[in-house]
Amino acid sequence: MKETLLEAEERTGSGKSVTRKLRMSGMLPAVLYGMEKKPQMLNVNGRDLTRLLHAGGGENVLVDLAVGKADPEKVLVKEVQHHPVTSKIVHIDFLRIDLTKKVTVMVPVHIVGTAEGVKGGGVLEVVSRELEVSCLPMDIPSHITVDVTALKINEAIHVTDLQLGKLEILTDKARTVVTVQPPTVIKEAAPAAAEAVEGAVVEGEAAAEPEVITEKKKEKEEEPEKGKKK
Repeated sequence: MKETLLEAEERTGSGKSVTRKLRMSGMLPAVLYGMEKKPQMLNVNGRDLTRLLHAGGGENVLVDLAVGKADPEKVLVKEVQHHPVTSKIVHIDFLRIDLTKKVTVMVPVHIVGTAEGVKGGGVLEVVSRELEVSCLPMDIPSHITVDVTALKINEAIHVTDLQLGKLEILTDKARTVVTVQPPTVIKEAAPAAAEAVEGAVVEGEAAAEPEVITEKKKEKEEEPEKGKKK
């Protein structure tokens, strides 16, 4: 867990018009709460916050937050809200913490390796992209690594299969994290010729056959007439 110093200012106004002006100026609205203290509305620099999150490798970042001229205090980036279309950060929540007490956070899952089942044509399906864990603030990881190299078709890795050391997993132990599904088989339509009825008459032959029969009948009808002339 990386620690970063971030400066903030107290915010007096609220509402959409105030927060809109803040964002236009490069600042972001934030709130600080926890430890049974009164919540504080804050402004933080958008660029500084973005660099902080990138440096921490995720959103569960431990921060030394300095509000105004006050001494920095340990806080956790608890929630980051993003714009639904642009994905830009629009609001952030900071949580006051005690380094000696456990906190509950959601940690993203990172998949590594190429599953054996995928090499055999299977499809890798990530079911759980983040897990809920409890740990001391200094032990919060940026992500949980799951190696799928040995995973075969129809096999899965469940929460109970993970070994996470100091982390206490709160997510259901039976929950699937990742699995390899069999390849999808698409049945091809049978050729039209194979579906044809055996002995069917080809078009054209049916029209020709009656003509031959008619000629034979005509010859038989003419034979008696020839006999009469004789």
